[in-house]
Amino acid sequence: VTLVAEEERGTLISKVEKKRRLFLGIDPGLTGAVAVIDKNGKCLLLSDCPTEKKSLKKIVSPHGVVEFVKSLKKLKGKLYALLEEPIAMPRNGRTMGATSMLSYGRGVGIWEGALSAAGIEFYTIHPRIWKRKMFSKNGSDKNHSLKIAKKLFPAIRQRLNKSKYHGRAEALLIAYYLLTISKNGGEV
Repeated sequence: VTLVAEEERGTLISKVEKKRRLFLGIDPGLTGAVAVIDKNGKCLLLSDCPTEKKSLKKIVSPHGVVEFVKSLKKLKGKLYALLEEPIAMPRNGRTMGATSMLSYGRGVGIWEGALSAAGIEFYTIHPRIWKRKMFSKNGSDKNHSLKIAKKLFPAIRQRLNKSKYHGRAEALLIAYYLLTISKNGGEV
């Protein structure tokens, strides 16, 4: 389902596409990842976010992201993407530092530019929105993301077997959230 602006009413309506629909979830941080699932919830692609070293610091790689987005053309079907928005997230009672926030926001901007240049329709979403829908009241921390992703995607649970792979789990869950919304004809 693609969301199309209906000019005369100014609302969004659902339009069923005949092409194979693919859902891309992006956790754009340095420890983030990218996942593509099909309309049946099968994972077709799972990759860590492309990074590189620059001035002794690890950054999201602009070239790596562009090359990754170009490679998505090999997947046959209409691709819809959901990109997690940057927010200042509290950790251990403290908010994210300015340098971390800038790095995360830079990663989001790189993904937005690459997706736009490739003509891939994308939406952004606040983490609280998708996490509220995907998690029960038991929590929404990184380990909980891994647990839920392993249940939803048992065929690739070995790619989620360490806590450092929380970005992979969140990318899968973001893609799954987009799939769920499209099945229900809702808006992102």
